[in-house]
Amino acid sequence: MKTIVYSAVAFVLLTGTAFAGKEKHFKNIDADNNGKATPKEFADFWDGWFKRTDKNKDGALEFEEYDNSSVIQACDKNEDNKIDVAEHRGYRKGQFKNYDANKDGHVTLEEFSAK
Repeated sequence: MKTIVYSAVAFVLLTGTAFAGKEKHFKNIDADNNGKATPKEFADFWDGWFKRTDKNKDGALEFEEYDNSSVIQACDKNEDNKIDVAEHRGYRKGQFKNYDANKDGHVTLEEFSAK
C-alpha cells in the first residue's frame, strides 16, 4: 500500500513540476500576457531563441550549438546537418499549428501544456 501511495505522490509532484515548467515557458512566449500566444509571439520567441543559440552567429544551428539531434533531424529539410533560419521557422510554424488544438489561431496554456 505504501508503494502505491509513494508512487502516486511522486507522479503528482513530477507532473506538477512538468506543468510548472511548461507554464513558465508559455509565459515567455505570450509577450503581452493575455493568456493566448499568437503566431507572431510564437515566432518572435523562437527567433530570439535561435539567435541566442547560434553561438558562432553564422545563421545556422549545428550539433555543437544545439545538441538535440531529433529537433535537428525534424528541421533539417535540405539534409545538410544544420538548421538554417528558414528551416527553423518552418518547423516552429508547424509546431504552432500542432499546439493550436481548436484551430482558432491562438495557443492557450492548456493547449501548450497538453502536448
